[in-house]
Amino acid sequence: MSLIADTHVHLYPCYNLNYAFRCLSENLSRLADVNGSKAVQIAVLTERHDCRFFAQLRDGQRQPDDPSVTIEESADPSCIAINCDGTELYLFAGRQINTLERIEILALTVDFDIPDGLQARDVINRILDQGGVPVVSWAPGKWLAKRGHVVRELIQDAGSGTLLVGDSTLRPVGWGVPSLMQNATRRGLSIIAGSDPLPFAGEERYMGRYGSHVDASFDVDAPVSSLRSALKEGRVVEQVGQRCHLIPWALRLWRNARAKKRP
Repeated sequence: MSLIADTHVHLYPCYNLNYAFRCLSENLSRLADVNGSKAVQIAVLTERHDCRFFAQLRDGQRQPDDPSVTIEESADPSCIAINCDGTELYLFAGRQINTLERIEILALTVDFDIPDGLQARDVINRILDQGGVPVVSWAPGKWLAKRGHVVRELIQDAGSGTLLVGDSTLRPVGWGVPSLMQNATRRGLSIIAGSDPLPFAGEERYMGRYGSHVDASFDVDAPVSSLRSALKEGRVVEQVGQRCHLIPWALRLWRNARAKKRP
């Protein structure tokens, strides 16, 4: 068995929830068809400090209004099952933290508050203390200069299974693999991938387009421990799907900048 996982998913208030889940399901299904029809489809939310979509979905406070999209409990409170027209995917809790050094750390499979503005090492240790999977995530400009030195030290000091490195659709096609990412690979750290949709309407279409093929079994009675073990044990095989091409990438960043300026 294998897993197809988008490990950097966002939901924002401006999104159409029905459209978001359909895009996620359809895009992951395409990746699963290419990499093995029996692949389990997985998405991990990486929510900012001002978003609580996972808890709202799990607790029934927010629901898609399309009857063909249903949400069900799983065996673990940090995971829910989403069914879109008979295709099932598992959605996991997770957080995104902006550190004191202005880099992004993802906390996969956990849903507890870690405030922004803490040192990166402190954030990683807090995630590990909760049993989660910490990821230092690539983002445009955030691995350069002083921030690059911080990322380099985190990679150099990481022990087996204690840190992963994240790639996303925001690294455009044609952009070479960053040297720090190459260094992480040489040191045995897994590179995992995700869509990282931006906070404006229309970005739902990118959900599930880029992810990781993970060679691991999946226990529906223990979904969180299954995913944690697979990621921490380095069972990521390859990145699958498609990153953004240069012109659409530039337009995405421009639209994101405009959205930030709106009151």
